[in-house]
Amino acid sequence: MKLQKATFEALTTARSWCQSEEEVQNWAGNVIQQSAGPEELRQYWDSGVENVANKEAWALVSDKGDLAGYAEIASIDPVHRSCRLEKFIIGPKELRGQGLGFGFLDLLKNHVFSELDAHRFELLVIERNAGARHLYEKSGFEVEGKLRDARFYAGEFHNMEMMACISMT
Repeated sequence: MKLQKATFEALTTARSWCQSEEEVQNWAGNVIQQSAGPEELRQYWDSGVENVANKEAWALVSDKGDLAGYAEIASIDPVHRSCRLEKFIIGPKELRGQGLGFGFLDLLKNHVFSELDAHRFELLVIERNAGARHLYEKSGFEVEGKLRDARFYAGEFHNMEMMACISMT
């Protein structure tokens, strides 16, 4: 597996891995809706990823060239040497649970700490997503706090947890 810059096609493929509103919320929050079609995804890509100075999109690609994961790194701040992981997903579903998420996070952390020279790598995870929380903890992220009722969908408020990993160098 290797890390490479993501394309718009990688975003649309990653979106197709989400089969329910809950999966879309876990992956993209309120930024991309379950009903988002090609035009909405293109608009998001053009104005929310590709032309944003402090944001990068990354793909996890198999040795055969198949897309296995998608992530965005945002809020890249060279002054405070920090950034945030957003829209992290492994897919399709049959690829999950095989250690790819751990490997993808390891590649992203290496990029963040080595190439971006960040000291802090943070993320927000919806509290009820126990699988993601476990993966992040296994990858060295620690819970730093809770954002109560920070996400609203399906008529309910949901808590988010702030997690971060700090560079050891």
